[in-house]
Amino acid sequence: MKRILCLMAAFSLMAGTEDITLGDADGSSDITSLDALVVLQSVTGLTELSPEQLKAADVDGDNQVTSNDALKILQYVTGLIDDFADTAETATVTTVTDTEPPQTTTEPIITTTEPPQTTTTEPVITTTEPPQTTTEPVITTTEPPQTTTEPIITTTEPPQTTTEPPQTAEPVKTLPRSYKISGVTPIVQRGLPTGCEATGLTIALRWYGFNVSKEDMALKYMPRQDFTYQNGRKIGPDFIYTFAGDPARKSNSYGCYIPCMRQTIANYFSDIGCTEYTTADISGTSLENLFYYVADNTPVILISTNNLITPVTGDSWYTPDGRYVTWQRGHHCMILTGYDYSKNVVYVSESAYSYERTYNMDSFRNIYNLKGKNAMIIKKTKSDNPVISPDNDVYVTPFSDGDICVLKNTGSGKMLNVDYGRDENDVNVYQWTADNSTEQQFRMNLMSDGSYMIRTMCSSDGTNRTLDIVKSNGNIVSGANVDIYNPVDTIAQRWLFVKTGTNTYKIVPQYNKALALTALGNSNGSASGTDASSEGNVFVSDYTGSAYQQWTVSKIN
Repeated sequence: MKRILCLMAAFSLMAGTEDITLGDADGSSDITSLDALVVLQSVTGLTELSPEQLKAADVDGDNQVTSNDALKILQYVTGLIDDFADTAETATVTTVTDTEPPQTTTEPIITTTEPPQTTTTEPVITTTEPPQTTTEPVITTTEPPQTTTEPIITTTEPPQTTTEPPQTAEPVKTLPRSYKISGVTPIVQRGLPTGCEATGLTIALRWYGFNVSKEDMALKYMPRQDFTYQNGRKIGPDFIYTFAGDPARKSNSYGCYIPCMRQTIANYFSDIGCTEYTTADISGTSLENLFYYVADNTPVILISTNNLITPVTGDSWYTPDGRYVTWQRGHHCMILTGYDYSKNVVYVSESAYSYERTYNMDSFRNIYNLKGKNAMIIKKTKSDNPVISPDNDVYVTPFSDGDICVLKNTGSGKMLNVDYGRDENDVNVYQWTADNSTEQQFRMNLMSDGSYMIRTMCSSDGTNRTLDIVKSNGNIVSGANVDIYNPVDTIAQRWLFVKTGTNTYKIVPQYNKALALTALGNSNGSASGTDASSEGNVFVSDYTGSAYQQWTVSKIN
């Protein structure tokens, strides 16, 4: 308490009507090692501080922000100094500012089903203590979306929307060297300490002409669930589909991922009766391919971290169905609004700042990749612009829900086959000579997001087991085996189709679009040959365009 009172008495500077606390460089109201990290990132040019942050960061009182300020903050955090008075003579400073101070966002992040795809040319600077901070996931989950704790109230009132932003009729074929979308106005998430996702969605929706508040997005439309405790266990939602905690609360509240954010907008559109717009999940798309959307005047909603800090493992809990999920600290939602190759920067609108932010392109790419390349867009329901995959693929829905199909590998001429038609979990799937059996027949279960569950007909007439990817440490990786399992793991059991010829398709895991369903060689497979080197086995691997990654899919019903 003595330390807190000293801090309040000696280090609060009055800037207009806003309190600025010396050392609180990230605006979180706490002084931690993260503040030193933010100062170092500013000194090295990795991030830009607001005027209020600059005042808070200048703890040695020399009217400039240097690495010495970061050192003093670390000394304070570790208890080597009791306050900054030994190094700075601080008087009352009065400035007038119209900008709102940065708000820290949601909370840690998730360990995800997509492995970190790190590619960076500039290392992210870390302090001797790991960042203890905030915001959005990387995924770890398996089940279908959890329902919200609050029912969505529908209405008969017409959409309160209106002005449409400029839209190009055709996708951009040649990417310009720079492009910036105008009018994507930031909204500060003040009042929603962990509501960066809801606020980010509000920023995007308002650009499209929708009159909606961040509070309604967070508390009325977003699926959310709080925590309970049973037998010493913390029980909470799958944050991929349901917001974990309460966006209006800072403690014991975390965030959510793209599927939950898409459902939030779907709930809002349903409430106001809007059918003209929808959303599309473009997760897995490289940053360079996101620029194509931007150049088409389409803001991209994505997951990053606050001030591009390196995400670290955060809190864990059990879902109601017994799965153990882990959040990732640093989680933050941003809106990508522009890029400039000549300056090597990107432009974003986000909820932590009241003004447009500029980030180094390489650093931004690195964190976007580390967060699992999670991204989405809002688009017209009937649009001339298709959703593009990481390899500029167009995802199609050639089969109706319930269609029964056989899948023949183009390279081998053999059929996708469940081992002896056994109706059991973990039964291997491989290729086998065509025999017209139900073990080579699959029911296409079309989902609302355009993906398919591919259910085996040898399992309760296509109503039980489904095509499943064996994950590695919760992730879908190249070389992962394919088997059948009960329909309990959305991450491992959703597939997308890319047309490559007449009735011929590349079949892609929805949560790692760089991979494709692959058969090895021309031989029949076996129950025991379950790795990527097993002759005749079927698995997922990096897409190369091989004939063994193409499947002729024929309807038989």
